This record gives sequence, C-alpha cells and structure tokens, in this order.
Amino acid sequence: DGARPGDRLLVTRGPAVETAGLFASLYPEQLAERGLEAGTVADAAAGLAETRLVGDAVAAAEAAGVSAMHDATEGGLLGAFCEMAASAGVRFEIDADSAPMRSGVAPVCDALDIDPWKTTSSGTLVLAVPAGAVGAVRRAIDARGTPVAEVGRVVEGSGVRFRGEEWAEPPRDESWDAYAAFEG
Repeated sequence: DGARPGDRLLVTRGPAVETAGLFASLYPEQLAERGLEAGTVADAAAGLAETRLVGDAVAAAEAAGVSAMHDATEGGLLGAFCEMAASAGVRFEIDADSAPMRSGVAPVCDALDIDPWKTTSSGTLVLAVPAGAVGAVRRAIDARGTPVAEVGRVVEGSGVRFRGEEWAEPPRDESWDAYAAFEG
C-alpha cells in the first residue's frame, strides 16, 4: 500500500511466465495439436525455472528506496496493478507495450485463448519506485539477469488505466478456464 503519486512502476519478467510454463510442461502434446512448434513449447516450459522472485525483491530493496512491491499471482499483472493501486488509494497508468515478454509466453497464451495480462504470473514482481531511484533499482535487478522494464506511473486518483480501459477491480484469472478445458 506504499505506492505514491510520482512513483514509477517497474515489472520484472513480464506477464504469464508461470502459466505458460505450467501449460507447456503439463500439456505439450495438446499445445502441439493446437499448432505450436516443439521449440516454442520447450521455451515456454523453461520459463518455470525463472519464477523465483525473492532475490529480485531483496536486490531492489537494497539498491534504493522502493515504495511498494507485489508478486503478480492470481489475476496476473493487471490484477496486481489493481490491488496495489486500490490499497494505496492511487491511480496506475500503464503502458503494456513497455513490459518484458518472455519468449514462448505469447504463443502459448494465444493457443489457450487467454490474455497473458489476466492470468497467474507468480514470479513476476511489480515495484512502485520513486523516480530518482528507478536507475539504481533497474541496475540491481538487471545485475541478477532478470529482465525489468518501466511500465507506468503512479498519479493522483484511483484505479488502473490499461490499454485504454479503466479497471477498479482485478480481472477474473483466465487460466482456470483453460485448465478446466484441458482436464475436462
């Protein structure tokens, strides 16, 4: 709940790394039946090994002042933005095109017909950082080999502005319907 107007928003790894990795690991044959090449599936599955974030969080906190941070779990990155903005009583303005996107994630999410921004993204860290600390925090996370990008800013107001839409509540996690379809 510490995000403040003027803070910048950073995201590590990008959306849906966990979900894409799990589907690619558990259902490679079904994804192949949906037209995905074996290399794409293997690349997405390899992302599961990258879903740890405690080291990134510690590095960011030690590098400079961090106002708030959150692991983008159920509801994905969009859900994490909504939760953080609501708990701090501020507005998040997001530029989704600036976020990192791990290779393999988009094709798996397309094959599952789910939005990567609205699906479980454990291992992806959202950080609200004072503008003057962005460089130090990015360098600390980069030094760990973790992709990180500035994706937005915190302003007065409430809710989240994302891809031209206003969000006040986290979206329903789309991965659950995809799991049900594969298990059904």
